[in-house]
Amino acid sequence: MLSTTVNQKTTFTSINNPIRAFKIKTKLGNVVVREFKQENCSSQHDLTQLSKFFVDNFIQGSTSPGWKKFGRHENLVMYRNKVLSFNYFIESVFKKDDGNSNILVAKDKFNNIVGAIITTKLREVRGLSDSKTMYIDSLAVAQEYRRNNVAKILMEKVFQAGKDIYTDVILAGYNRAVPFYQKLGFKKVDLQNPIEKMYYDILREDRTDIPHYTKLLHMPLKPDAERWWQRMSGRIINYREQMMK
Repeated sequence: MLSTTVNQKTTFTSINNPIRAFKIKTKLGNVVVREFKQENCSSQHDLTQLSKFFVDNFIQGSTSPGWKKFGRHENLVMYRNKVLSFNYFIESVFKKDDGNSNILVAKDKFNNIVGAIITTKLREVRGLSDSKTMYIDSLAVAQEYRRNNVAKILMEKVFQAGKDIYTDVILAGYNRAVPFYQKLGFKKVDLQNPIEKMYYDILREDRTDIPHYTKLLHMPLKPDAERWWQRMSGRIINYREQMMK
């Protein structure tokens, strides 16, 4: 299902890799995808609407007890705090943006969010960042719109926008979504590679959902370029050595 560009002027989220508004044709009708902009981030309604969409989908999609606890009725306060925490995270994307982050939001004809993606440079783990590696922090599609290529097209758009900036892309995907990512070309990190294994172990110190509920996956965007783990090898080794002292 191909996307078509919407002719309209827009203020882009991303400075270096902007994405114009476009449509995705689905069995339930067209959805329009636009970048989430600074003005949206400044609107409490827009910000909370997007945060709730992600949080609700993560509660539904993950088998991790760490997420499931927020969906219990008796934990309404915890749920609200989680949404508020996600608000802060989205705001931080704008504050820390190096010009290459993207937030895309897909909405149906009723203005309901049915899909969204957040990408930044790789910076999740304790200062081990890499400006040439795209990190897909969050990706979600409403259940009724799944199997309509929404997630695939959102990812293709950010890949295309970042092709001159990034050489690799990394994400942590729920176990049930791993086959979908593998069809797109993602592979699990190679635990036989000492550097990838060290990075994986460092990530596990912060992510208790890995590996039982979530898998770390990566894919080259430029097959002939230096890989992310090669660029980061010195920093990863130094970090591990410092932690072992």
